[in-house]
Amino acid sequence: MATMNLSSKGEHELIPMEQMTARPLEHEDEDDYCGTSHSSISVDGDDDEGERLLARQKSNRVGFERSYAKARNKLRCIYFLGSFAYSIYLPFFVLFMKNEIGLSAGEVGLVGALQIVGGYLVGPPVSLLVDWLSVKLDCLKFRIHKYMWIASMLACTIPVQLIPLANNFASALVIAIMVSGLNAPVSSIQDASTLGFLGKESHEYGKIRFWGAIGWGLGSLMGGSIAQFFGMQYAFRLFGVGTVANAAIVLSLDFTTIQKAEESSAAGSAGGGGSSSDSVPFHHSIRRLVPTWSYALCLFVAVVAGFGGSSLQSLLLIFLSDLGAPDFLEGLALSVATISELPVFWASGYVIKRYG
Repeated sequence: MATMNLSSKGEHELIPMEQMTARPLEHEDEDDYCGTSHSSISVDGDDDEGERLLARQKSNRVGFERSYAKARNKLRCIYFLGSFAYSIYLPFFVLFMKNEIGLSAGEVGLVGALQIVGGYLVGPPVSLLVDWLSVKLDCLKFRIHKYMWIASMLACTIPVQLIPLANNFASALVIAIMVSGLNAPVSSIQDASTLGFLGKESHEYGKIRFWGAIGWGLGSLMGGSIAQFFGMQYAFRLFGVGTVANAAIVLSLDFTTIQKAEESSAAGSAGGGGSSSDSVPFHHSIRRLVPTWSYALCLFVAVVAGFGGSSLQSLLLIFLSDLGAPDFLEGLALSVATISELPVFWASGYVIKRYG
């Protein structure tokens, strides 16, 4: 019995020892299992967080691409409607001065020349003021361009609607200078905003401007038809309708797309060791342009091109009118003249990207 007790006692003593030797192993296995479990949970949590971050970035990128595509489509409409409206006003205002008021070709040319001078006196100072305010007042950045753009377009419709009231050289000159001065900031702000929306794809400007040539051709044809069958005053009213519709599209533009594009471009240039253009002071950016020969050559080309454009818009229609051509044929002539512009605008992006 003692032996049994002893053996029993020994058995009782051995069991706890085995348990004591086994339990740490079990705990170690449990700890390893738990540790493995926590680690896997942590990895799974990191993976989930990474997937959510990637999904968020993808969603932001898709949203930006959609807003970018919408902005480009709206810019196409803006160029189309703007050129459509001005192709009705500019050429047929010349015919109105000659046929309705009775001005000579020399007087019509003088009005056109003073009109251009008025635009030169107003356009550059206003554009510089808008750029300066956008730099100084960061809270108004981009918005001031938008509101100045809209205000100039809407204000320009007022003197155009007064054209039928002109009855002499002085009244025609006043209307022409008013239109030129009020419209002067539009082209520069429109082009600058378009390049801002395009961002790194600024070489694609020609494909946006392409729609302006289409609008000019169709507007000239429609303006000639309206002037012949209904009267020129209705053509000028159509200018007002087109301009107001254009202003509504500009109002719907999301100018924060420009800011996002600039921030993305700045981040890319910073990552590549470059510097953002925003770091250049405003007065330094102006001084960069003035002394260069390339800028002087650009101005010279612009002046020569302006001679050709003004001659086509003014003297061609006067010549056709003297030949007895109807207004419809005069509008058709301007429409045909724009055909040569279409392939140039469309292919300009490739030429710029290829040759600079």
